[in-house]
Amino acid sequence: MSISLSLLSRMFTPLYIDSGHDEMVYLNMNLSRELWKDVKIKMLKVLDGSAWYIGLPFGNSVWNLGDLIGFTFLDILFRLIK
Repeated sequence: MSISLSLLSRMFTPLYIDSGHDEMVYLNMNLSRELWKDVKIKMLKVLDGSAWYIGLPFGNSVWNLGDLIGFTFLDILFRLIK
């Protein structure tokens, strides 16, 4: 996830909007404000609703670390298959 996309999403997209039908529509674009509601891993949700200058770097670091681990695993796997 790009920090610039997260920052722009957080700046220009509200978390909720009024649909006009007595309900609020949840708009958490690019996970810029909090993790999905159905994720149960507390370590990942520790900074939900925090200030942008704390939550965005943490969230991007966690997701980038996950990408690094996943792509490293795939790289090793494809080298073994080759």
